[in-house]
Amino acid sequence: MNTHKAFWQMITFSPWLYALNVLLQLFRSTFLLLPGLIVFALFNVLTANKPVGWDLWTLGALLAGQAMKSGSFSVGSLALFVAYLDEIARFTAGFFRIFTMYKQAGISLQRLQSALPAGVPRSTVVAHAPVYLSAAYPEVPAPQRQTQPLKQLEIRGLTYRYAQSGRGIEQIDLQLQRGTCTIITGRIGSGNRQRF
Repeated sequence: MNTHKAFWQMITFSPWLYALNVLLQLFRSTFLLLPGLIVFALFNVLTANKPVGWDLWTLGALLAGQAMKSGSFSVGSLALFVAYLDEIARFTAGFFRIFTMYKQAGISLQRLQSALPAGVPRSTVVAHAPVYLSAAYPEVPAPQRQTQPLKQLEIRGLTYRYAQSGRGIEQIDLQLQRGTCTIITGRIGSGNRQRF
């Protein structure tokens, strides 16, 4: 199963929620454009559509140089341009972030599918299952213990040496009881961490 099919499975799981999310994102994007239109109209009214001159403040508008040269670029147009710069940068960054996340999702999907046991269909990763947002959770049986809990850990004659230096620990005997706290101390480099 490839990435776009997995995304389609997730979208079809709850199409109304997906559609609502898309509509809210469109509303948000449109709403973010309104301040720029208001500033555009305000500056055009305040300056009576006066063309922008060449000074320090308009050097940022070099992208609109052709309109400035012809005299059709007003102060309101400059305000609109500046107001939209941030939104255009966010849109561009968001587009590439979504593209990157799509690629990451594809890699994650491949890894999840490769971790499935043999004989399990690859579509199991995105199979629809109930989501308990407001209803009571289903009963989940407690896992059964396969072995008895560890009551004692005993080590006899533990030896470990580093290949490069030949140093290490030798003939360590250790006995740990369940529910006790054991502290191992010693000089730096004496092998305190090697024991574990």
